[in-house]
Amino acid sequence: MIRQFTEFIHGDQVIIPARYAYWLKRSCLDSIRPKVRGADPQLDQILQAISYAGLRWAESGSGTSVAPQAEPMQQSSETVSTATAASILGISDRAVRKAIAEGRLEATQVDGRYRINRNDVERARANRAA
Repeated sequence: MIRQFTEFIHGDQVIIPARYAYWLKRSCLDSIRPKVRGADPQLDQILQAISYAGLRWAESGSGTSVAPQAEPMQQSSETVSTATAASILGISDRAVRKAIAEGRLEATQVDGRYRINRNDVERARANRAA
């Protein structure tokens, strides 16, 4: 349905949808802005706002503005945190993170935190004891 021009007028303001702000930017705004720059500071700001709205619309693509959040994974009893692994191994949690970074201990990240398979921790503990 095509909206009537009166629907875009609100008092002494005109609402320009971002899609059409982009069209204005591409077709004529880039050539108009340098010609009027400095003549009226308020006009400079308005033209910049139209340009900015158009660019944001163009960069948004056709998807959603915010990616949907993944459902948090349930923490399994088969995995432990770095603090728990450190307690089992008798070392600091920093040492556990270092072992992960160096590839000596395998871990996965869940919500930005490492989760380590309990069997891997037990194996590392046995190797430390040997």
